[in-house]
Amino acid sequence: ILSGVALATNLVPVNDAVQAAADVQVIPDQPERAHILRWGLLVVKLAANSRVSEKTRSILTEHAASTPNVESLVGLVNLCTVCPCFRDQQLFKVQLSVAAPLYPIAHAILTALTEIG
Repeated sequence: ILSGVALATNLVPVNDAVQAAADVQVIPDQPERAHILRWGLLVVKLAANSRVSEKTRSILTEHAASTPNVESLVGLVNLCTVCPCFRDQQLFKVQLSVAAPLYPIAHAILTALTEIG
């Protein structure tokens, strides 16, 4: 049972972070792993982007440093999809759904995507 699950959907212009996340392929016997890999790519690439505010980069960097491995995000990252929009391939749809402990990080990802516009 999922309770308190929120889904955030944002449309953002193409950038290296969303392009890298969109390129992640689903592993047939571990489909949830692709969501976590996309999440990780967004965190790492946005944390390295100089157009993202120092405060937001700090949140993302701290999250990356405190995450020992992909498996530690199982059950926390419920959904992370990134795909180009149908009519405009320069615009990407980013959808995030995470457990409550990751709300601040999801907010930082969405903030970073807005900052680099």
